[in-house]
Amino acid sequence: MTEIEREELFKRNNKIIEIVVDAIRKYCPLEVDLIGIGGSFCTGDFYEKSDLDLVIIGSNEAAKVLNKCFILNNVGFDVYVQDWSRFVSMAEYNSPYVTKLIDLDIKYVKNDNVKDRYLELSNRLKENMNDTDSIKAKIGMKYEVCRAYYKKLINSNDKSDILMNYGMLIRTVEFIIYMINKEYVKGSTRNIPDEINKLSIMPSNFLKAYNSILDFDNMEHIKIIAFGLISSLEAYIRYSNISFKEDYELPENEIKKDVITSDLLTGTYEEIYSNWYNKMKYAVSNNHKYLSFVTMVSCQEFYNEMADSYDISRIDLIGNYDNDNLQNNVISFEEAMNEWKKLYDMFNKSIVSYDDLDDLSCLYGL
Repeated sequence: MTEIEREELFKRNNKIIEIVVDAIRKYCPLEVDLIGIGGSFCTGDFYEKSDLDLVIIGSNEAAKVLNKCFILNNVGFDVYVQDWSRFVSMAEYNSPYVTKLIDLDIKYVKNDNVKDRYLELSNRLKENMNDTDSIKAKIGMKYEVCRAYYKKLINSNDKSDILMNYGMLIRTVEFIIYMINKEYVKGSTRNIPDEINKLSIMPSNFLKAYNSILDFDNMEHIKIIAFGLISSLEAYIRYSNISFKEDYELPENEIKKDVITSDLLTGTYEEIYSNWYNKMKYAVSNNHKYLSFVTMVSCQEFYNEMADSYDISRIDLIGNYDNDNLQNNVISFEEAMNEWKKLYDMFNKSIVSYDDLDDLSCLYGL
């Protein structure tokens, strides 16, 4: 990336922040407690298509008037106000995705009380990351989930089902490895394998299995790799006297579904674009199988959650995963996005997209 390109990205980010701050002044001047920058622009791990991970903590529902999803110059953005409960939960260290309580470039705090509250939660997180007994209990519960995904995986002959459960198994295994090391995910999703390979505490034979997770030729091969992952973890967990329920089952989804509406759809297409689309294209240009696979799994999880909650058809994205041709995965991703767009079309709903920063100025109708 050239220096000019870097400057353009920072110019874009500053403009987005300026627009959001102007909206705060107009609509909710007392309801925003903290603004910060997380993600790749905080860690320095950004590239040409990186979006701005803007962290906004609101004190009440009124601040959610700021919630917007949009596309700008083929990059998706989502601006969401979070309440303090999200950060209270993060401080418990139930997941390694806690970087916003550790690596956050804070741009604004309403007052010293807000700053103290944030720092208190950050310190609580660090204490919980060093609470060995508590972490062991969480590892045991995560391992129960691992075994449940593994059981579903080996008992299935359906490609979509196998791949989805395999993806969820990999994610949960990664959670456990980070927790064993009392660590957290520091960089972008694409860097997780590199981070894991640098961790100091590793179950015997784990890395051999983990580093081959995308070396499968067919669905039966996936089951063999998954067995290696689960066996390595179980040996470590039993040796460490970590308790777990061997008969744990994943909870069943509720059958009752709500009717989909235009309001419920607002921002969903833009969010798909923001969270996953450019990751798929990055994976192709960098031959990054891991990123392509886990991105499709994450997006499939979104499609599944929506289909479980509302009266809409289920979109099968992960069933089209191609381990040999990542460009085919982009094509499948685009086809799934087009299927989702049909819901927008059903309500005559437009995608929120802007060509340049000047157009973006009207984001909040200012």
